[in-house]
Amino acid sequence: MNRPAPWGAIITSVAERNPFTVGNATVDPVSREATWPGGSERLQPQTLKVLMALVNRRGEVATRDELVQLCWGGRIVGDDVINRSISILRQFAERAGGFEIETVPRAGYRLVETPTPALPSRHLWAMAAAVAGLVLLVIVGLQLRSSDKPSAAPAPTIALLPFAADSSDPEAAKLASATREAVANTLSQGAYAVSAIDDASHGKQPAADLVISGRLTSTSNAFVATVRMEETAHHIVVFDHQFSVPSTKADGLPDLVSGQVASQISATARLFAIDRRHPSDPQVFASLLQGSQAGLEGAGALHDYLRARPLAAENPGSALAQTDFAFNTAFALNDIPREQRADAVAEARLSADRAAALAPEFGDTSIPWCLLRSEQRMTECENHLRAAMRTDSDAPFVNWFLATRVLEPAGRESEALELARASLAHDPYMPAKIGLMLRLLEATGQTAEADDLYRKSSHWWPNQPAISWPRMAGMAEGGDFKRLADFASQTEDPEKPDPILLAIGHGSAADIRKLCAAAQDFDSTVCMLALARQNNLDGAFALADRLYPSRRGRTTTDDDRIWLDNPGPNEVSFLTSRAAAPLRHDPRFLALADRTGLLDYWRSGRLPDFCTKVHEPVCAQIGRRAD
Repeated sequence: MNRPAPWGAIITSVAERNPFTVGNATVDPVSREATWPGGSERLQPQTLKVLMALVNRRGEVATRDELVQLCWGGRIVGDDVINRSISILRQFAERAGGFEIETVPRAGYRLVETPTPALPSRHLWAMAAAVAGLVLLVIVGLQLRSSDKPSAAPAPTIALLPFAADSSDPEAAKLASATREAVANTLSQGAYAVSAIDDASHGKQPAADLVISGRLTSTSNAFVATVRMEETAHHIVVFDHQFSVPSTKADGLPDLVSGQVASQISATARLFAIDRRHPSDPQVFASLLQGSQAGLEGAGALHDYLRARPLAAENPGSALAQTDFAFNTAFALNDIPREQRADAVAEARLSADRAAALAPEFGDTSIPWCLLRSEQRMTECENHLRAAMRTDSDAPFVNWFLATRVLEPAGRESEALELARASLAHDPYMPAKIGLMLRLLEATGQTAEADDLYRKSSHWWPNQPAISWPRMAGMAEGGDFKRLADFASQTEDPEKPDPILLAIGHGSAADIRKLCAAAQDFDSTVCMLALARQNNLDGAFALADRLYPSRRGRTTTDDDRIWLDNPGPNEVSFLTSRAAAPLRHDPRFLALADRTGLLDYWRSGRLPDFCTKVHEPVCAQIGRRAD
């Protein structure tokens, strides 16, 4: 390829670059600060590298291979990593304005600068006054803050000890070495500083935040790997797990171990990040690390809530303790006695507010606001999460939560899928993020990509419900009932396949009507969609009335009371899915959308894909208010 020689030089030394402009933004590579009329933010280092590569080739195509070579030093990185960087840059481009990043099919990406539309002259004075006021606030704010702005908290350092094996068992020794190498490669791709310690015989503690060790043994028909991860400052075991595979599937052990270890590291790294930026009492950090291991051992949500509550009360100035308590209260609500839930939520909301005030630069502290309120407040929840994304563009869970809590349930699948891609690229081994991605791919008919992702994730997480169930939900939402029945028969219980799902996927209309009369739980939802497809709308709405009782009160207090009676998710995404289109052609659908809170959300100007992309007839009614 004919590429100018200077292009490669732009990545080698960011500190030597002068500020540059792209669109409406001015970017300082040294501080990573981007400013534009009406806004500013700090870009992440990897995001900045990709931006600089594209800026240097404005209007020309940069291939994915070239971006990998320049921005990741030629390391092997997955497509999700590149997709995430491009997605983050596109969000930045929307905020700053004046440029966009185009995908050139089968070629790469191209940065194109776009003219900013001129404002009518009668608005110019108001814009000038607003910008002047904003600049004044920024100057005052900078003067009030410490002059040395906190830098991004470094990721924890990791020492990887040799994986031991019986010297008399050459197969076990070989597999132990391959497993350790897989862990090292996987963690290195996640941008962690990993040191392979080849001589651990002196008994000295490696100079690292986390130490990973392992041992591999064999039986007559299986290999067993025991992997342990210890935090060195407090000598706390944060991961201690056994992995077993049949001898006939020994080749899969390295992927199995490396994927699950990487997922655990990703979760643990968040604790380090907040603690280093906002140090807590060492006992708080130690308690959270111990709680991480207890969760792996199946301690349960109520156990975590009871552990987190006194810790938060004793440490009101700890961002870690307050965040931990707010999240764990939300997760344990179903297990907390009904008469105690209102007080528990009020207490947790105070903790959530404290956490957001103590660590405002961490976007994930905004999530408990939504978790601790009724789903009727979707619009306010989205506003909170959008604000967090503007503050912390690299928050690992805000985009995932916005996708799964608001956008996908509300029928905005296209944007939800984009956010899910970015979130998964941040944590490519995390089951919850894999599950959401699979759900959205299946719901939107992108089955080939779903097959590929599921095949990869099965190497890391075989038989993982957090992955398989969302995929089944997505198949139902996409209306592919035959695919759903076949997948469920293979994964749920191959010896006792679900007769209702089998009938829906392969049976007659009469079989479906008969079996659906006794359907419960997920089967009821699939029955609702299947009956609607058969034009049995009375039967479908009878199920919908049972599945979606009113969660709407006259006030927010009423909303909370109804929600606290049943804090579980309402799963309204089945109503907004492609499979539910026949329901939406019936006049009864508007009442269903009203009592689930969807109608108010849509009427706030946030229309679903079936109104912005497909333009279904119901959309004319959504826009009308019965005043």
